[in-house]
Amino acid sequence: MPEESNHKIQYQHNIDFVKSFYSAGCQFYDWVINVYFYATVHLVEAFLAKQGIHPNDHHNRLKYIREYLPDIQSDYLRLYHNSRRARYAVWMPSFRDVDKLIKDHYNPLKGYIEGII
Repeated sequence: MPEESNHKIQYQHNIDFVKSFYSAGCQFYDWVINVYFYATVHLVEAFLAKQGIHPNDHHNRLKYIREYLPDIQSDYLRLYHNSRRARYAVWMPSFRDVDKLIKDHYNPLKGYIEGII
């Protein structure tokens, strides 16, 4: 099972990747949302790994979020649902959509988890 440090490395890798192409005028806002969501997954996984917990899917991860990280549950779910929407419902978000999602949900979640790991 990956350790906390492995998840932190993967988190940073995802953030470095999205920063390499995300800007106003970008043509890949759907991918921006997906990369931010999976970066979030690795932040959550880093916290859970520190507790000795290693969920094997989104359903189990959400169960542990409800139990151990209830303060971030709504932000996590917003990122999760928008990621699914971009992947499966062929939603093409705008820069404004992505910027709002990052500011309102990713940044608070990131700040919370970074404060406890």
